[in-house]
Amino acid sequence: MAIPLGRPLRVFNSQSDVPSNVNTRIAGGKIIQEVKEPSKIVIDVREFRSSLPSLLHQSGIEILPCTLTIGDYILSPNFCVERKSISDLFGSFNSGRLYTQCEAMCIHYKQPILLIEFDKNQSFTLQSINEIKSDIGMNDISSKLVLLTITFPRLKIIWSSNPIATVEIFQDLKKLEEEPNLEIAQMVGLDGGETDDHTIESDYNVAPQEFLRSLPGVTTNNYRYIMSKLKNLKELGQISKNELQNMIGNDLGNKLFEFLNKDVKEEEE
Repeated sequence: MAIPLGRPLRVFNSQSDVPSNVNTRIAGGKIIQEVKEPSKIVIDVREFRSSLPSLLHQSGIEILPCTLTIGDYILSPNFCVERKSISDLFGSFNSGRLYTQCEAMCIHYKQPILLIEFDKNQSFTLQSINEIKSDIGMNDISSKLVLLTITFPRLKIIWSSNPIATVEIFQDLKKLEEEPNLEIAQMVGLDGGETDDHTIESDYNVAPQEFLRSLPGVTTNNYRYIMSKLKNLKELGQISKNELQNMIGNDLGNKLFEFLNKDVKEEEE
């Protein structure tokens, strides 16, 4: 931004005036300032309808816009965030879309996160006092959130009172994490593609791969992830039910485990 004429340049005289992207250290009795690389966040282009990307940019974070197949914000190679406003949260539960989104995040990222963000002019509560019933039913929003966390044990839910608070939360989450890679984030969750198919064919035997893809619970979105975690089909049959569920989700993991451990003799009888 241009500085208006007649306005003196700001001089950083004290350490408290140093910008956040400058590190200071003392060497030989002198204060040395080192400019560090700005923190980065990969953001889905559809999120630019909200105010959060602009606030992240104002805070000094470098935003990398692209079209993401999975998640809204990629904070690091491990952290994927799906952001929901309150109205969007209710709508996603009703349509079943949130389940699919959480399932995809759990398959492809080590730490999937559901961010529930309130508006600054909105009370920090899911339901008003008048809407709270004496008996909690299965269709209540609280019940649906509990079922979501049971289905996806690795999913973390973060509550944010407003977009400004979200910026601070993202900054805290990124402190000990590596920076995300834009190209990798764009490719996560994409089906097919010449490069992916070539990699699969060159790294894995075709016959076991085709057999794996025919099993219940194995989909086009998770079969590559399963192959990257296991050495062979024998190892697939030896892992526990909990390990399968943590790998591909509760429902799909349970379906695959039951198929692999089904007693054939009992079925014949």
